[in-house]
Amino acid sequence: MRVDNRFAIEWSGLGFVAALATVITLTLSAPAPAANSSENTASNQAAANAVLAHQLLDLSNFKPLLASWRETLAQSADYGQNELDKQTRARFASCWRSAVLKSFDTNAAQQKLAQHFAERLKTEELKQLIALRQSPLGEKISKTEQSFYSRAKDTEKSVAWMIEASARLEEDPKRKALIEAIAQLSGGTKALTDALTNISVGVSVGAESAKPAGQQRNSPEEIVAIVEQQSGQLWQHLDAVVVTQNEMLYEHLSLADLGKHKAFLESKLGRRQTEATLDAFNRLMRDEALAIGARFANEWRSQDL
Repeated sequence: MRVDNRFAIEWSGLGFVAALATVITLTLSAPAPAANSSENTASNQAAANAVLAHQLLDLSNFKPLLASWRETLAQSADYGQNELDKQTRARFASCWRSAVLKSFDTNAAQQKLAQHFAERLKTEELKQLIALRQSPLGEKISKTEQSFYSRAKDTEKSVAWMIEASARLEEDPKRKALIEAIAQLSGGTKALTDALTNISVGVSVGAESAKPAGQQRNSPEEIVAIVEQQSGQLWQHLDAVVVTQNEMLYEHLSLADLGKHKAFLESKLGRRQTEATLDAFNRLMRDEALAIGARFANEWRSQDL
């Protein structure tokens, strides 16, 4: 059930950005089913919010983000499987990739997120956040995110890019201080820890299906408990990776722009956004990981028939 450090380095370029790339604040309000005039009004408002939520997700580049998640998940089966022979590893990778591609529907995933945001965000908050995304700084952030997703697709070049970004920060103390603050305020380490934990859960649930008949198998609930217990130890040295990834993500922003972004993250709105968005995305990806693990079991058993 262990995912090695190479996975943490290679995968982090796409995964942890989920918590950094979206300027969203969640509230605790949720509409009830329509039954009378006031509830009908609430239902109509929820429908309007759903449209705004989709617009906000589109402006926040969630389509390429989820597509990156899907492809990264599909490539993650070989990590932690070093004890298997070559033939079994190849079968595991094939079944895992098939399970991911069949189970992870990016449109359905975005729909779930949009529904979640529509239920928990007030109309004015959605409009305000959309306006932020359409502001000059918001447009700059969107462009740098798009550039990041495009460049991060090449794993080998991403490693060289990380080295360059790290060296650039060491040469610019002011920029490094801002990037470190943004990384801390946006919860980057927690996002990456949660993401890697979810991948480990999914791969581990699937790996249980590969055990020989008669060998004791852990339930999904037991696997989640084991992986979460280990996660604090597995990913305790990720801060430096997260800071470097933030520099890669925001490399086209000036010190002034970084200062404005930091100020937002420090605000009450920014802090609520960070906490709620990390939780929302983590819950979505945990559901996806468990579903992929279950699908893997079916793929594995079908090859035995």
